[in-house]
Amino acid sequence: VMAAAGVDGGTVGALGKLVWSPLWFLLVFAALTAATPLVARLHPLWPLTVVLYVDLIRLGFDGPAALGWINVAAGWLVPYCLGAAWARGGLNDRRTGRVLLLGGAAATAGLVLFAGYPASMVGVPGGALSNLDPPTLAAVTFGLAQCGAALLLVGPLRRILARPAVWAAVALLNLSAMTVFLWHQTAMIVVTSTALFLTGPLPGLHTVPDGPGWVLARLAWLPVFALVLLVLRSAFGAYEQGRDGRTRVVRSGSPAPVREPRGV
Repeated sequence: VMAAAGVDGGTVGALGKLVWSPLWFLLVFAALTAATPLVARLHPLWPLTVVLYVDLIRLGFDGPAALGWINVAAGWLVPYCLGAAWARGGLNDRRTGRVLLLGGAAATAGLVLFAGYPASMVGVPGGALSNLDPPTLAAVTFGLAQCGAALLLVGPLRRILARPAVWAAVALLNLSAMTVFLWHQTAMIVVTSTALFLTGPLPGLHTVPDGPGWVLARLAWLPVFALVLLVLRSAFGAYEQGRDGRTRVVRSGSPAPVREPRGV
């Protein structure tokens, strides 16, 4: 539609890339899941060391750029191995959470301020280096800080989720987690492009993030993004559940029939 309306090819290509870019995560997640028996007990320091040396060679010593793709596996193995350790009960103390949060945040700040890494943890148009494509040491240390924050929040979140109403809301969202993930970029693009077409550049959508005013304006747009995302979830959420509007009856050992959604 945009091409037919005369939008230039570069803009159409950039927006198209934003739409399908979340799909890369599915491949990484599938590969890590398949490798779980091999990496579940791997110490996170090993893949972190790989990321460190890869970045040192390719960025510090002008090594081949293709070397960075090693970090697609090594970089995401770091938080994945932390998650496996937490599932085994090995990261349940608050001291570990504080070390990860403070150490990861300090390392990330140092890399951004003194080592030339971008401040944005995702790639931005025109940037000389992306922290995510492939993952850099800064992205991994930022992930460590996030893991530390998550560990510190486990206790309070469990207490909050003990309330049935809150738990029901979280459970409902989890039923559409993949739909939300796959369509959130599209919701942002719909709002951004429509607003630009109808009214022209708007703060928080089309302006440079140069101060607190931009942050406040961006936050004000979040409910609009959420509303469009809710519409997309209503349209496509059924596909995530494997529902096509029909059910089939499956006889089990119980006296009553069990209805199973088709496609599961």
